[in-house]
Amino acid sequence: MGENRKEVYVLIDENLGGLSREFFEVTKEAHTGDLIIYPQGAYYFSHGPFYRVSKVFEDGKVAVEDDPDHIVELLGYKVLEPTNVIHLKDQRYKMVDRKALVGDNVVICEVHEDMGIIDELGKTAKVTEVRDSGHIDTAELGVVLRSEYRVLDLLG
Repeated sequence: MGENRKEVYVLIDENLGGLSREFFEVTKEAHTGDLIIYPQGAYYFSHGPFYRVSKVFEDGKVAVEDDPDHIVELLGYKVLEPTNVIHLKDQRYKMVDRKALVGDNVVICEVHEDMGIIDELGKTAKVTEVRDSGHIDTAELGVVLRSEYRVLDLLG
């Protein structure tokens, strides 16, 4: 099925520690765990129209976490895909995968079990030192591995 970009939504992203992130609609079959927009869901559930997919059937129909017995037709939903744009303090930032510089702001987008605390996911910090390896020091979070952060570039 071809992909068509649609409207953009700003939603809380649980995978980024609860930060507000932009998502866009894509017309394609969902996978288990995907976030979908299901406008008719407001008639069936107490909240909506955004739902997490709990099961996908061979014909593209899905069940949502709110009610696994309620089947949503393929034409009844659109998949929501995350962008690299987050919202912090009424500003939009693009998360960029590059080595940070002193003074850059970063967001923690991955936490290694042996190094960090899962509560650090989605936290932001200002870079105070950059090591040759790309790891950084911050006043707020201490040492952050290169694979754990994305640099935040302010968007106009």
